[in-house]
Amino acid sequence: MPAEPGNSTFDAGSCGCSCRRAGVGRMTYKEVIERLNLQSLPDEGGYYRQTWNSDVSTAIYFLLTPENNGFSALHTLSYVEIYHFYAGDSVQLLLFPPEETSGEVQEVILGNNLEKKEYPQFIVPAETTQGSCLMNGGEWALLGTTMAPPYSPETFKLSSRSKMLKAFPDYRDWIIRLTREEEA
Repeated sequence: MPAEPGNSTFDAGSCGCSCRRAGVGRMTYKEVIERLNLQSLPDEGGYYRQTWNSDVSTAIYFLLTPENNGFSALHTLSYVEIYHFYAGDSVQLLLFPPEETSGEVQEVILGNNLEKKEYPQFIVPAETTQGSCLMNGGEWALLGTTMAPPYSPETFKLSSRSKMLKAFPDYRDWIIRLTREEEA
């Protein structure tokens, strides 16, 4: 059975890194938004700013905060997406294989604590349904993503809660946690 959303072998606050030392020198997520000039990311959630756009690739800053339940909604991209963890608290990334494959659902922890098997960079295959959230107690996480070929709105598809529940019933708690309410 899958781990509960927000729970993992990672114990938030135990990493000993400067980001968790009594908040000393740590910016608030609102300060990060202002400093990097981030905008709200509709549908998916979080905040972002595109930092690179060319004919061959795109790159963005992406910030997860506790606002709107602190998650990036389940979605699928037509191309490979590369995550880069920059700062803040660890993030759980859940990956669902394309329905027509026999792949396994995968949980990845994005972060800087290599001893805890966190990944500072992770590649999400094309057509993989993905969603992410802050670890329990997390205040914010600053990530980046790179896509090549470049991102365009046509490459993004928000996942349907009802379809995901039908395809992956064992992951009900995760799917509910990482989807927005179905539109009426």
